[in-house]
Amino acid sequence: MSRKIIPMEYKYALVLAYGQRCAACSEFKEDAWKDRNLVIDHILPIKYDQKKYKKEKEEAFEKFGLPDSFDLNSILNLRPVCAGCNNTKSDAVFSEITQLALEKASRKKREVEKYIKKFHTTPEVLKIMASLEKLQNSGSKIEDILDEVTGMSYRFSYKKKKEIVEGFDCKALYLENSSGSINAFLPSEKDIKGSCLFTINSHYVREAMITLESFTILNKYYGGSQTPLDLGMRKYILKDFKDEGYYLDLGNTRVFLTEDQTEGFVDLLDDFIDEYVKELLAVYEKKELSNFFPRDNQFEEYQIATSTIGVWNLIDRFIKGHDYQRNDKESWNIFDAMCTNMIKVIDPETSEFKAFIKVKKTVDHFGNEEMQYYWWDFDNSYEKNLWTIVESQEWLLKQLLPKVIDEYLEGENSERNRFTFFKKQKDLPKAEVVYSNYMLKSSNVIVQTEDLECVSDASNVLTKLEDLYMRRIEYTRVGIEPLMKIFLEIEKEFKEMDLEKIKDPNHRYYFSQKFPIKIDEAKKQLEQNIENTWIEGYVLGNAFGVLDEMITSMEKNRNMKMKLIRMMKNGLNEYIQELNERNIIQGILNVYK
Repeated sequence: MSRKIIPMEYKYALVLAYGQRCAACSEFKEDAWKDRNLVIDHILPIKYDQKKYKKEKEEAFEKFGLPDSFDLNSILNLRPVCAGCNNTKSDAVFSEITQLALEKASRKKREVEKYIKKFHTTPEVLKIMASLEKLQNSGSKIEDILDEVTGMSYRFSYKKKKEIVEGFDCKALYLENSSGSINAFLPSEKDIKGSCLFTINSHYVREAMITLESFTILNKYYGGSQTPLDLGMRKYILKDFKDEGYYLDLGNTRVFLTEDQTEGFVDLLDDFIDEYVKELLAVYEKKELSNFFPRDNQFEEYQIATSTIGVWNLIDRFIKGHDYQRNDKESWNIFDAMCTNMIKVIDPETSEFKAFIKVKKTVDHFGNEEMQYYWWDFDNSYEKNLWTIVESQEWLLKQLLPKVIDEYLEGENSERNRFTFFKKQKDLPKAEVVYSNYMLKSSNVIVQTEDLECVSDASNVLTKLEDLYMRRIEYTRVGIEPLMKIFLEIEKEFKEMDLEKIKDPNHRYYFSQKFPIKIDEAKKQLEQNIENTWIEGYVLGNAFGVLDEMITSMEKNRNMKMKLIRMMKNGLNEYIQELNERNIIQGILNVYK
């Protein structure tokens, strides 16, 4: 019979029960495992379990009054001894000494079992013991084994901790578990950029303290957060070629952790990412920034509008004629109009600044010049009675712009004809002037379900969702049932559509012959994944693409349009929420490029 491996918790329990002393010579060993200071000895040799020693076993059992069921691998036959005593004894059996050793082992039985039970009710300790055993069996250096032993009480003496401390202008987060700790500053209204410092507890990593900045947090760690390791979505994790653990790219540092240590660290990092993103989105919502893009690494500037250079020239001329210092009596006035490419708005009654709008010239890929308008949170003074970004945009588009255009269109025809853009507007009655033709709002970053009013709106959202799941998300945990319900309802309506009304023969052939195959394939993929926790992005992306084609083919069906809009508003919230979150994060990342 082969020798059984003594469980690590038995070894620790025996050492503790015997007071870290050799059971033979009673010498105390402070570092019990150093250079095998204490080893576990079988009082009666384990070789007795072999058939060829059957006779010797029977004689020994009879001599010491042991039953046939006595287990040579039980704690009644085990004791810790120092290396010297172990070598001296070897396999020898001395009548009186062996008898005393067996009696002492019997007396220690209850205490040993108490320690074993304690270990089994503390899973973390069992993990470290398993790690120790693995290290010993692999022939690891004694320094590595010592790191595990001496660090055990520190690393597993506490449970998972989480603390959030709010200061005057910041919010700090502290997280800790057996794999490490994270100290972080979360995004705030004063500083949207956050950061974190984390420490790793491992005998493989000595004194590791690594700092991550906002861009790295969002670009490298956000995308794979909360995903299982085997999906391979975490950019910072590389599987070790020996299949014993993982290499982690953290900041500018690469470290190796065992599988258990990696899981613990990932759990810690995921908690941090959740808090970080939650706080970031809360800041964007509170400051009403969600619909706007920040500019060139300037998180205090957000684009709110775009116009031609000609329109800006008119605005510039207008504000210079309505400077606050000229005692204009309008409710809101321009201050310091001579400041180049800047609109400063002041309340004449309180003399408080209300808005700072920067204006910058840009050139697109085609060489076309345009002017972009940015809301500027001057000196982080958002809370100092400034208009919000939305209020500033509304003032620019609905108060200032109409005054500028009205004044210009009421001028002399010869002056108006200097700007070719305005020539076709000169004969329009004032009531028919469309001010939005002169200045455009910034394109929306997020999707509001309440804004879905027509099929083109729905198609636009479906196109964005198709792109999100087809190209930007490999796996997601969003529920598939709402999409499946909408898909089946739209498919039913599509099959009832009279395809003969399609005049183009190529389109008619596509929708009657090829497109039904695409519908069946997309539906089959959804059905196969209905019970899955993690869904491939491709499955959802393909379904949204097919859904988009179905609804656009039924654009003239009024009843279907209203039904579709109602279903989308009720059923796509979870997908749109994920789309909006990703769009805000991507918009922030684009600032760093």
